[in-house]
Amino acid sequence: MKIKILDEEIDKAQGRIRTLLQDEALSKEAMVTELKEISNDLEDIRRTAGDIQRNGDELGSAIRRSMERYRSLVENVDGVIYVVEPTGKIAYVSSAVERIFGYSAEDLVGQDVTLFIHPDDLNLLKTRLESALGGISIVSELRFIDKNGLVHTVRTYGRPIEVGRLRGLHGILVDVTEQKKAEEALKESEERLKLAIEGADLAAWNWDLLTDEIVGNLRYAEMIGLGPVEKSDGEAWKRSIHPEDFPIVEAALRDIFEGNTLRLDLDYRTISDGAVIWVQDRGLVVKRDEEGKPTAMAGVMQDITWRKKMEDAIRLASEKRRELERIVNHSPAVAFIQSAPAGGMVEFVSDNISQFGYSPEEFYSGALSYDNDVVHPEDRENLISEINRQVQGGADSFYLEYRIVTASGEVRWLADHIWIARNEDGSVATFEGVAFDITDRKKMEIALVESERRFREMADTLPQPIFECDLAGRVTFANQTAFDLYGYDRQDLDGEVNIFQVFAYEDREEMMKNFQRSLYEDRVFTYEYTGLRKEGTVFHLIVYSRPIIRDGMPVGLRGTIVDITERKRVEENIKQLADLSEKLVEIGSPMIFVIDRKRRIFLWNRAAEKISGYSPGEVMGNREVWNLLFPDRRDRTEFFEALREVELGRTLDGQRTKLLMKSGEEKVISWSGIKLEDSEGNGIGIVITAHDTTEYAKMEEEIRSERQFSRGIIEGADLFIVGFDPLGKITLFNRGAEKVTGVSANEAFGSDFFDRFIAKADRDAFRIAVSSIFEGIPPEQTEVAVITRNGDQMAVQWGWSVVRSKTGEIERVIAFGHDISYDRWLEEQMLLFMDAIESSNDGIAIFGKNDRLLFANPALLDMFGYRLEDVRGRHYKNFIQDSDVGGLLADGGNGGRGRMTCVRKDGSTFPAAISFAPVASSDGNPMATIAIARDVSEAIEYQKRLETLNRELESFAYTISHDLRAPLRGIRGFALALEEDYGESLDEAGRRYLERIGKIAENMDNLILDLLDYSRIGRIKSPPELVDLKKLVAEAYEEVRSAAEGRPANLSLAGDFPMICCEKSRAKQVFSNLLENSLKYSKNEIEIEVGCRDRGDEYEFWVKDNGIGFDMKYRDRIFDPFTRLERSGEGSGIGLATVKKIVETCGGRIEAESVPGEGSVFRFTIPKERKEA
Repeated sequence: MKIKILDEEIDKAQGRIRTLLQDEALSKEAMVTELKEISNDLEDIRRTAGDIQRNGDELGSAIRRSMERYRSLVENVDGVIYVVEPTGKIAYVSSAVERIFGYSAEDLVGQDVTLFIHPDDLNLLKTRLESALGGISIVSELRFIDKNGLVHTVRTYGRPIEVGRLRGLHGILVDVTEQKKAEEALKESEERLKLAIEGADLAAWNWDLLTDEIVGNLRYAEMIGLGPVEKSDGEAWKRSIHPEDFPIVEAALRDIFEGNTLRLDLDYRTISDGAVIWVQDRGLVVKRDEEGKPTAMAGVMQDITWRKKMEDAIRLASEKRRELERIVNHSPAVAFIQSAPAGGMVEFVSDNISQFGYSPEEFYSGALSYDNDVVHPEDRENLISEINRQVQGGADSFYLEYRIVTASGEVRWLADHIWIARNEDGSVATFEGVAFDITDRKKMEIALVESERRFREMADTLPQPIFECDLAGRVTFANQTAFDLYGYDRQDLDGEVNIFQVFAYEDREEMMKNFQRSLYEDRVFTYEYTGLRKEGTVFHLIVYSRPIIRDGMPVGLRGTIVDITERKRVEENIKQLADLSEKLVEIGSPMIFVIDRKRRIFLWNRAAEKISGYSPGEVMGNREVWNLLFPDRRDRTEFFEALREVELGRTLDGQRTKLLMKSGEEKVISWSGIKLEDSEGNGIGIVITAHDTTEYAKMEEEIRSERQFSRGIIEGADLFIVGFDPLGKITLFNRGAEKVTGVSANEAFGSDFFDRFIAKADRDAFRIAVSSIFEGIPPEQTEVAVITRNGDQMAVQWGWSVVRSKTGEIERVIAFGHDISYDRWLEEQMLLFMDAIESSNDGIAIFGKNDRLLFANPALLDMFGYRLEDVRGRHYKNFIQDSDVGGLLADGGNGGRGRMTCVRKDGSTFPAAISFAPVASSDGNPMATIAIARDVSEAIEYQKRLETLNRELESFAYTISHDLRAPLRGIRGFALALEEDYGESLDEAGRRYLERIGKIAENMDNLILDLLDYSRIGRIKSPPELVDLKKLVAEAYEEVRSAAEGRPANLSLAGDFPMICCEKSRAKQVFSNLLENSLKYSKNEIEIEVGCRDRGDEYEFWVKDNGIGFDMKYRDRIFDPFTRLERSGEGSGIGLATVKKIVETCGGRIEAESVPGEGSVFRFTIPKERKEA
């Protein structure tokens, strides 16, 4: 009958909850009232369920159905919700893991999480797990390996959980791989553009034609002579143009404005600070209005004064040869040509060698040897060794710094730029170079190093930590005291230690605000924080900081740190003693007094005053009071001996002592003593709690009769029943308690119930709850964990009864315990799921059947700028700009996802990726819809910026290639003119020099073309087509076979070559470069094998030859641009780098194997399903 009534009551409560969810017009106050009534009904149901707990399976089933509804909600989150145990074992993952990473939940549960994390991230994972379990939660990015072996970048935020027996870490895992790729691509493009502009010494400018404003870099201002306070606009630029060149600039602008061209391509002169500068200006129309008229231009300017001067010099070379030699000889740089090997004869040295006291004739005649007579003896061996190393490594040029001894005996430092000239057979012909005197710079470097060393040594001797950081918070300097305080070492600075990570998490938000505030006022700021050491311990500190100002602008912070942990500890001890004194004095019962280490009473509460008759003024600070309270010397001695045991750390309970009252009456008190400690564990006194037990014997007799009467009822109850006195001593222990704990009643009697059977975490709170009952406070039901016979913890709900004396005082408390472990487990799971939703980085909302908002998590509210009370009950269309998206439940409850434009509270809009899914009730009908939103505006902006930068980079690459090749064509033309006009009058060496100039110019032109092609790999693509790779290899071989230079060569093919869909020109370029290398660097009889092997999901190709090979120690460098291990007459040095970039752009890998003198093998792979090059 009771079960039927219980079912009816549960159905009524569930019906009222559904009605509440469906009634959108219900006010907040009415909803609160209704929920309170439902809560009271459920409380009645819970009490009824306690009476019939043996039949509670039906109630548990109802709770589990509710759990399944919440589980359905969690499984629709666009991320993986997880629970990890402290050992790293995965305890739970949501089913979304299969959709995102390919694993089923069963694949992961019970496995160690480290099995799925990239090996390089395991230390980070371990650190973040330890921090999170310690209460410090940080958003982390890790690499996660999916079921197919692909690596995903994931972002996770975990929180510790410790509810009952459940302990570990829970959170949500979000795949941000695509976002990271976009960020990295954007960063790479920005860096490439920045490095290219800075490396080329270019002036970049952007011209707004509507406002006439020109935004340019510092180099632009220098080129047009623009002062720091002058306005940068079109008029300022035009004023800088040389009057003779202004008409051609005006004409070029007129063509652009009239729509005849989109490009500006001019060489003209500007006047900057009175100096005339030749500039090459390249620009492009980057924006037009609706009528097609230009509204914005962008471009670069390059100082080509040197080029103009060089052209003039070359044009007048035949007439000005002697003048040119005079200029070379009087320049600071000493030019030289020295025959091989290292240490050979000096073939040429410029006349300005005289600045060191030598003449060219001394070297030509052999009277002086540069290496033996000029180079400093201590640097001679290193110089020769480095030259030989560069020669053996195949280098074309290198840079050295070393000392020389002048003719007068003075030691000077030289910076030597050396080029290695080789014969056609690859042997070294000469060493050519220029040397600059850098003695003054070296002296400054040595002085700077010494100054830095003295500063660091002085800073390390200071007792206080000193630090410096930049505007991003990266620590750039710290003295040894700071390293010792925080537990870091100097190598950690290479890993970019951030100033924010050495402060406790709870202080970081405030510290970031203070950090920004401190940058913009030049004074000392003082702040108090909690510091965080490297190993995780914390301490209190004060920071004194001041901004670092450079050129009137802040560039960072400099400051000192003072450890105030000890001061805080003393303050805390004082506060604790003050709080204790205030509380204990107000306590009316029991009798409490506190004794300090010198046996003086410094606290005497009202109960002690009432029982003893002595006032606080009579006993506090008076050591003679013990003779009054204990006139019997033996009683006094026993009391002091007991106090000594307490001071040693033992807690005494139930001690009985005779005490003489002020009235002369002798009473027996039962007292307990506990050691009073400060926060460091040092003893500072003893707290005595005492009760008058004179009438205790009489009360025991009465209690004994009551105990006999109720024993039968208590022993027969299937509950955990225990009774204890005011000291917590067990006086009753029924069979139910014996069954749970495995301890017999005889063993339990007289022991402390709290210490023996209550879990440590609940012990103090439970003891206080029981004490409050003895003090007359009405008892409330309490939940604490009991230690079972197996050492496990069992959640128990306690009800109370009291046993009173004839005078109405509470003598004993009887506690009735009911096992609620399963109920709490269900509650913990529900709280876990809800907490995961609250901590999600994505916005999550729940809409009712009529599409009106019921719930929104903090992430969604922040995204839209609302508070929950502002939006509850609103229709979802209030948040979405698109008006034709239909009802959330219109498709029958299958859910969906898409990108929509959302509207914030302030009216602004943003794009969002939104997915939604229905939540069904127990009868299968839809009752709500969960929607998940993610703001994708940042990702879209990244994509737009990346596309813009790529367009600018392509334009820049075109301009640079054009500008660099132009002077090379001039050099080749003038060299050819010199040969035609003066070739017969030149000797053999002169003609060889002219031939070398032409060859070098041609090689440089090819290098620029190769670099331009290299930069286009992956950015500019041709349409893919079906290619027969076997035929392609044959075509590539025919194109490069001339590289064999007449030597017999044989090509063989191994394996079956597939037909693949790819960019044919790039595929042929890979085989052409590898085959050309094999032909160039092979023996007299050349054998080349090209092969293919099917490896399942990819093809493996190889190119094998019997050439000269290379040392495997260079295997990591061989694919770097401009790395050539063998000298040849041709080649740009980026052939293998181009091959590597094409292969990796296609998603493949490449590696090389070689044995010197036996040949090389280059292997690369191409995935069958791949991104196109």
